[in-house]
Parts: sequence; structure tokens; C-alpha cells
Amino acid sequence: MSSAEEAAILALLRQSPPADPAALQAALARIEREALARAQTARRAAILAAGARLYGDPRDAVAGNPAGRTALVEFYDVRCPYCRAMIPTLARMLAADPALRLVLKEWPILGPVSEIAARALLAARPQGRYFPLRARLMAGPAPQSEAAVIAAAAAVGLDGTALDRAMADPAITTQLAATRALAAELDLIGTPSFIAGGDVLAGAVGEAELRDALAGS
Repeated sequence: MSSAEEAAILALLRQSPPADPAALQAALARIEREALARAQTARRAAILAAGARLYGDPRDAVAGNPAGRTALVEFYDVRCPYCRAMIPTLARMLAADPALRLVLKEWPILGPVSEIAARALLAARPQGRYFPLRARLMAGPAPQSEAAVIAAAAAVGLDGTALDRAMADPAITTQLAATRALAAELDLIGTPSFIAGGDVLAGAVGEAELRDALAGS
């Protein structure tokens, strides 16, 4: 809370006789509402400032209509169970709305295997196998080892030598670092995190909630 808000609360606590608990509770609730409003305003400003880095980075894979007028951005980790749970919801939304574009940002936050999977996905793009590999990695049990990621890549027809070379490309390291920096700018706290218009929606959110956020964008 701000120094002014802290002073107001302290003034209530120092009252003699003690402040009415209801008054104190109301003051705390008001401060919380105002703090949330300030945080939302700051986050919307950060989303606006991120601009093309959010919606127009050519390094990002895009599902749905690449030229769609409605954009939804997902920061995700292949091994995140909530990201995996969102697959049917996002598929329904893309099928129902031909103007929707889903921008996918690999944000591997669940350990070394997540990092390897993210690198493999980005390295699969030049071979045109990003989406088959993504579908394979996110179906069934989450990959638990580098060997599982490489096996999934082989199963969808990726050339192993070219994939290894691409995974070691410093450009992929740069891209993942940029995504991490962007997530920090937007104060994202976990996967999945969706950017819909000026809002951030976290976790396995419902289809109606996503649609409402997009409608307000």
C-alpha cells in the first residue's frame, strides 16, 4: 500500500477507543480495491507498450488465422498441466472463429526438460513441423526427459541432425530470453498466461472468460 494508505490504517488502529472493526474492514477493502485498480492500469500500460513484441514477433508460431483481426497470446510450457488442459478449449475457439489468431510463446518455467522441449519446438519451425511436434508433446503424459522430447521429434518426421543443429542456435536462446523478459515486464506469474486485449488471464480459464476478454479488446 502507499504511504498515505498506511497512515490512514495506522490512524484507525491508534484510535481510542479502538476503531470500529467494521470501519477498519471497510478501509482495508477500499485500499485493496484501489491497489488492484492501480495494478490493472499499470499492466494494461505494459501490454500497450509491449505492442509488436506481443502480437507481431515473426519468431512466434501462430495458430488459427495468421491475419486474423482478433489476437490471443498464450505464454505456455509444454509440461504445464494447465496448459495441456487448455488444448481442447483453444481448439474449439479457433474452429469457431475464423478471425482468431493464437500467438504461442514458449515460456519454459518447469525445469530443464521444459527448456529442451521449448528449444525443440522452436527448432522444428524451419522444418515445418512445429505444430505436429507440439501436438505430440502435449498429448498423453508430459515428457519427463530429453530422450522423450527427441523421440517425439523423430515420431513426427523431424530430421534429427538438423534439429540438433537448430536447437543449439544462439537465436533460440535469444528468443527464449526475450520471452522471459516480456513475461517479467507484464508481471506474469505462471503458465498458462493469456493476453486478451488489455487483460491478463492466468491459469486454465474458461472459454467464456476468454471470449469476454477478447470481446472487450
